[in-house]
Amino acid sequence: MLWPGWACAVTLQSHVGVYELTMSKNRSDSGIAGVSGRLVLRVTDSCDGFAQFQRMVLLTSSADGEEIVRDFNFDSWESGDGTEIRFDSHDTANGKVQSRHTGRADLSAVGGEGKVVFSEPEPGELRLDAGTVFPTEHFKILINAAREGRHSVERRVYDGSGPDGVYDAVAWISKPDTPSRDTAVSEQLGDGNAWNVQLAYFKPATHDFLPEYEIAFRLHENGVASDLVLDYGTFALNARLTRLDYLPPDCSASRP
Repeated sequence: MLWPGWACAVTLQSHVGVYELTMSKNRSDSGIAGVSGRLVLRVTDSCDGFAQFQRMVLLTSSADGEEIVRDFNFDSWESGDGTEIRFDSHDTANGKVQSRHTGRADLSAVGGEGKVVFSEPEPGELRLDAGTVFPTEHFKILINAAREGRHSVERRVYDGSGPDGVYDAVAWISKPDTPSRDTAVSEQLGDGNAWNVQLAYFKPATHDFLPEYEIAFRLHENGVASDLVLDYGTFALNARLTRLDYLPPDCSASRP
């Protein structure tokens, strides 16, 4: 079976992006007074796949004045055909480890079923339904859908964040109708094709009409995301891309 989105080759540009985070929405019952921070995203073409590293550091102030520094890290490698991912994710709060998940996931074939095998925090397995994709392959599917003029895409995604990392991702795609807010990197982004994407992540089979979280961004044809908004329900963050460095492929890029 040929799954839509795998038909055309997508070339993702290796790059490092630095995003400055500020709170843009805060619900009255969130218990949060303020959030600020920084997100660093590095994507590297490893010749046989793509290595990705994300680090997000947030300073959160609670309504009663308590400050918490959360440090989220995600390191992964995904094969070029999208059938394998290796991952290591962990986060801390004020230096204390909150969670860690290390392992790998494999699909029997493109579009086939698969399995996640965890090595940390303890050995375990998770079955993946046929049609599940991993994050980099999902990004390629979105770019292909945008090229083809499609306005919506639905995929089951396993994101490597642990046993709860399976989501039904629903994307809405449109052409930008306003200039990019991330003017600091407009020269690097140039005048290539770009699309506005709204992504909502739902937990499978919960029958809950509300997503776990949502992401909005301008998707550039080379795989860079600008004009990023991270919406966690009780609060949302604007992520302004302030620095963008393009990198050459690195065939020795490390795998978790």
